[in-house]
Amino acid sequence: MSGTERSAWSSPWVWMVTLSLLLLLAQWLPASRFFSSPTHYLPLHTALELFSMAVSAMVFALAWNLRRQPASSHALLLGCAFLAIGLIDLAHTLSYTGMPELVTPSGPEKAINFWLAGRFIGAFALFAVALLPKVRWPAPAAWGGVAGALLLAVGVWWIGLFHAELLPRTFIPGQGLTALKIGSEYALTAIYLLAALLLLRRAYREYGEPRSNLEWLAAAAWVLGLAEMFFTLYQDVTDLFNLLGHIYKTLAYLLIYRALYVAGVRAPYRELQDNYVALNDILRASLDGFLRIDRSGRIREVNSAYAEVSGYAADEMLGTSLASLEAHEDAAAVSAHIERVLTSGSDLFETRHRRKDGSVWDVEISVVYSTREGGLFYVFVRDISARKHAEASLRLQGEITAQAAEAVSLVRAADGQLLYCNRRFKEMFGYAADEQPALSVVSPLVGSPERSSSHVVACLRRDGWWRGEILNRRQDGSNFWCAVNISAFQHPELGEVWISHQADISELKKVEFELRQLNETLEERIAERTAEAEAARQQAEGASRAKSVFLANMSHEIRTPMNAIIGMAGVMRREGVSARQAERLDSIDMAARHLLGVINDILDFSKIEAGKFRLESLPLHLAAVMGNVASMLCDTARAKQVELLIEAPADTQPLLGDPLRLQQALLNYAGNALKFTAQGQVSLRALLLADAGDSVTIRFEVRDTGIGIAEEHLQRLFSPFEQGDNSTTRRFGGTGLGLIITRKLAAMMGGEVGVESRVGEGSLFWFSACLKKADPQALKTQLIGSRHPEAQLRQRHIGRRVLLVEDEPINREVGQVLLEDVGLRVDLAGDGGEALQRIAETAYDLVLMDMQMPNMDGLEASRRIRQQPALDSLPVIAMTANAFVEDRARCLDAGMNDFVSKPVDPQALYATLLRWLEHRHEG
Repeated sequence: MSGTERSAWSSPWVWMVTLSLLLLLAQWLPASRFFSSPTHYLPLHTALELFSMAVSAMVFALAWNLRRQPASSHALLLGCAFLAIGLIDLAHTLSYTGMPELVTPSGPEKAINFWLAGRFIGAFALFAVALLPKVRWPAPAAWGGVAGALLLAVGVWWIGLFHAELLPRTFIPGQGLTALKIGSEYALTAIYLLAALLLLRRAYREYGEPRSNLEWLAAAAWVLGLAEMFFTLYQDVTDLFNLLGHIYKTLAYLLIYRALYVAGVRAPYRELQDNYVALNDILRASLDGFLRIDRSGRIREVNSAYAEVSGYAADEMLGTSLASLEAHEDAAAVSAHIERVLTSGSDLFETRHRRKDGSVWDVEISVVYSTREGGLFYVFVRDISARKHAEASLRLQGEITAQAAEAVSLVRAADGQLLYCNRRFKEMFGYAADEQPALSVVSPLVGSPERSSSHVVACLRRDGWWRGEILNRRQDGSNFWCAVNISAFQHPELGEVWISHQADISELKKVEFELRQLNETLEERIAERTAEAEAARQQAEGASRAKSVFLANMSHEIRTPMNAIIGMAGVMRREGVSARQAERLDSIDMAARHLLGVINDILDFSKIEAGKFRLESLPLHLAAVMGNVASMLCDTARAKQVELLIEAPADTQPLLGDPLRLQQALLNYAGNALKFTAQGQVSLRALLLADAGDSVTIRFEVRDTGIGIAEEHLQRLFSPFEQGDNSTTRRFGGTGLGLIITRKLAAMMGGEVGVESRVGEGSLFWFSACLKKADPQALKTQLIGSRHPEAQLRQRHIGRRVLLVEDEPINREVGQVLLEDVGLRVDLAGDGGEALQRIAETAYDLVLMDMQMPNMDGLEASRRIRQQPALDSLPVIAMTANAFVEDRARCLDAGMNDFVSKPVDPQALYATLLRWLEHRHEG
């Protein structure tokens, strides 16, 4: 996009006009349904709403960080409103048909009630911003706004969830939307459009950045009004107009965030940058030289005036020492000047500098010290060569020039009588050209005591000279700063005479003051920004923790019913069914496991992105890993009549790694290969790339003879939610997460990923992993007892008594059947408290404990079991839908011995039971 196009689309008017035209064109578009049912539309609706909620959170976070600005009321008003809107939109999303029930059953009317509440809050917030003046909210008001937003959201949740009968009907099954619902959408449209017009009117009464920000808010209000119009057009929740309404709402939220960001962040930064540029312009335009020097005496900045006089290029001087410019003073003398400035904060002295060509010039140095950046000296350098020459001529010839550029006066030391002053002296002190001032060189001083008249006189009589800055008083009583250089000499007739050279440095002092003020302001702003960044970091960490809790809860809520589905299907199959029923159970099992795979991919991706994903370090054999993959895919390959080949290196030594994740990565590749291969073969191969002594690098390859991938699609294959051609999703299915998860797993194992493919000739996908070598005895020990655990349980542990603690009835029934099938005697408990009571009454060989249960959960029950010495050797195994690494750690910390995740794999369960029953039996 060209710069002109970017400029056009950065205008709020372009957004308003374009989106309005799209709405007008939509009148003639058919109400096309994108999905066959609301449930199929659910993922897209949830994604759009989650994105809107994320933007709402960003608006609140930005507004909260801007609360200390001089006029923060509008930002805080919008931030608090969007805090409430985000929470209400969450309730709307969770209430949508197909979502898990939130206290009360989900349904259209429940979702509509929350929708209308959020929209009216947004409409009245923008309307209030259009009418209310911008002021600064004090801290109590800001906190009150947040509290009010939270109370408002809680009130809407309370009414929508528990007292919906108090609300008028917005949707009637079989009849559709009520007149109230449709009328509310029109009312919202009117409020939004009125707010937009009021904001535009207010914008054209202001100028500069505020006007632009109000235009963006007006555009947001306008687009929200257009969004509501779409909700008057749709005929079904899955059609085009409903989708466009949600997209318009999301765009409007982004426009509001843009307005707040520009007003609160970019505009102050631009103002600060303009001030900095203005200051640099002043320094560049100054006739005096300027140097910025650090504590070590190194030059950090130099202006063009000094560079021009000295003969050096500005770049040549950067980083050089100030002492290298001195003509007669050494480094020790420069250090002494620096110490004096550090003591008093400023200094004025004369010295001589050497130009690049070797010539020497006299300079007067005025220094101001600042503590910023570890200490900086701001040095103003004035060329005083002409003045020094005049002084020398006066001492030699006893006269001064009447046309001197500086104020010059001659005073008799004996009585302080002004003998002579030049024209500049009279102008400086406010006298007419024909007036003869009656004051002496020291009488008009009004500075601090150390620069009083008596102090100057004492210095002249002791040293013969005095130099410094003084605050003088003009004839009209006004004060001004002067740089003064007074020398004493003996005149043959007049006796001791003082000759004074004075320069008005009021403008220079003003620049010094402004520079000092700017530095102080910069430090304050930096401190504020640092504090705001820290607050934002803490908020981001809180959001990350909340995300982890949400993922854990989501995993539990999904895996629990999945365990019931898969487990009950297995139970029915074990009890004996007809061939037709077995075929249907296989279909249920396949669909459930496919859904579980999708869920696992999503959760794995979320854990990887959140940095919560951890790899195990367990002994493994490459041949066993690849054999497991082949066994999982052999039925699919046989059904498609595709040959499945495996080539693994000879296992000379076991390796350490995460066999489950290696298997997952390889299964992602191999599953895709089978999916896109209609005939021919799919081969799995592992190659030894490098042997580093204590570790090896293995390359895993999956080659197929499938449809292949066009070259232009290869670059984005390993990006999230991508496939070689996104249109293949409709033909072959898939989430697009498998390859990105494989790429991230390979990276965590110290490897890389890659692909080679040609259309019609098949593909080669590979990834590498760096694996440590393991003790062969460790793998041997691990494999003992792992063969045929179901049969071994029946042979060696029949009649063992096991307590199954599970609050979900179906899962309890599934678990009981699986345990009784291998000859175990099973007692049941519905929560941790009941489990403790049964353990106290009966001696058990093993306890299977759910993690989340009412009354008392599995973690607390396990802690209480371990508090009893007599039960110290009782194996307690977690059997839970909380499948995160953090959940496993919490179970082990609570005293549990092992962990089995839901949905339960019967063979994995039997292997775990066998291991711990053997351990208890040996004990």
